[in-house]
Amino acid sequence: MLKLLLVDDESAVLQGLTHILTQYCPNYDIVGATQHAAEAMQLLMAEHVDCVITDVKMPDIDGVELTKHIRSHYPDTSVIVHSGYADFEFVRETMKHGACDYLLKPSNYRSILDILHQIEKRRTEESKQVEEIANQKLLRATLSGEKSASTAWSGPWPKRLATLTAMVRDTDHVTRLLKDRWKAGVLLKEMEELVAHDEHVIMLFPAGLNEDQLLSRLNSVRQLLQSHGYAAYIGIGCRVDAPDELRRSYEECLRRMDFASFNELPAALNGASYDAHMEKQKPHAFGDYFQIQELGKYLLKGDSGKLKQLSDAAVSELERLRLAWDPKRLKNDVLKETLLLNEYLREHGAHPAHPEWIDYADEVKRQLTFRDLMRWVKHISASLLLRSDGEEAVPGYIQTTVRYVEENYMEELTLKSLSDKVYLNPWYFSTQFKKWMNVSFSEYVNLVRVRMAKQLLRQKDLKVYEVAEMVGFKDAAYFSTVFKHLERMSPKDYQKTLS
Repeated sequence: MLKLLLVDDESAVLQGLTHILTQYCPNYDIVGATQHAAEAMQLLMAEHVDCVITDVKMPDIDGVELTKHIRSHYPDTSVIVHSGYADFEFVRETMKHGACDYLLKPSNYRSILDILHQIEKRRTEESKQVEEIANQKLLRATLSGEKSASTAWSGPWPKRLATLTAMVRDTDHVTRLLKDRWKAGVLLKEMEELVAHDEHVIMLFPAGLNEDQLLSRLNSVRQLLQSHGYAAYIGIGCRVDAPDELRRSYEECLRRMDFASFNELPAALNGASYDAHMEKQKPHAFGDYFQIQELGKYLLKGDSGKLKQLSDAAVSELERLRLAWDPKRLKNDVLKETLLLNEYLREHGAHPAHPEWIDYADEVKRQLTFRDLMRWVKHISASLLLRSDGEEAVPGYIQTTVRYVEENYMEELTLKSLSDKVYLNPWYFSTQFKKWMNVSFSEYVNLVRVRMAKQLLRQKDLKVYEVAEMVGFKDAAYFSTVFKHLERMSPKDYQKTLS
């Protein structure tokens, strides 16, 4: 329904417009009909008006001045200019100052209705967009744990939440693709909200959908994204009976989504499937297949062939189980066994050729899938190998570089400047650094800076941009990108986990 204000110095014109609108648009509300622009301004102050239909030439204040006034004071109010052919220059002037359309006198009812219906349609679309943005903002705030957001919800409950990752840093294209299909009624017809949040896509459904329907809809989403070249993984939360339970459901979704992503599962994962997978892998442990004493024995002998055979066999056994693994548990087991293997070598008087400065915990954490982690296990076993001709020390220039980075991470550090410090060609320095440290020079600098940033983020009074500057990043946005890549969460979210 539109609220209309009619302005024309001819009473016959006002009566004609009123008659047309009353007869053909009974749902429209005429809040006023006046022959004076000054009176129209008073009415605008007293009443909310959606649209003003005004004459151009009036004795006191003309339509151009009235249009300027409306645009300045009531920018959401539409203006339609009503004029004769002789006044067309005035019409052009009003259009310049914000009138949205015009009617030529005498106007037939059809042209009046067409313009008003267009305005009503546009206002409805704008209102939907505003509501959509507000709902998305509210959903993001609720998922972020803002307590006040939970009380701002309206509408029916319960609901179901699903979270999707498409394994890309920029989720905008994925979100647009799904939103276009949703609005066209091709996909996810029952979905209530769809929003990008923290590099994930969040979908909100009514709880009325049964489990099979929900899984079917979400697996259709996976297939669509797969056809566009995206590897998509989806976690589904339990039923949510009230807004203040959304955060808990979101955390469930993330756990299940991360589980699906780590194990590269080809289906959306709900609570029942997740629990079944978790139960099935419980009796098995990485340490049952990773025999430290056997591996250590061949490491000490420098028997690369036997070492490769053992590590390959361990990984093959794990793969043959065809289990979906709890990422957190498996990574902790891998880290524990790697450290125990290092300890075994030291107890037997050897020092691994793999540099001490590598942070195993960070390396393990960065393995995104089971396949990645198993490749890393094979790699780390080989990198611990002692040369058959005796232990080879890490070159002094690498040790010097590492110490310098550890002590000066807050300064500008470039491959060129560090290679100059140790009197080496940048290309040779780069290849040797990667050989000994198993990461590139720039990756190592980022690892050190992020490690230091994690310590600083414990100080809640420090802003993210301040921490970025303190650890050597000139651009806070780039710092956030690097941090998220290494830690799988933003600096702000990491800070929240410490509270």
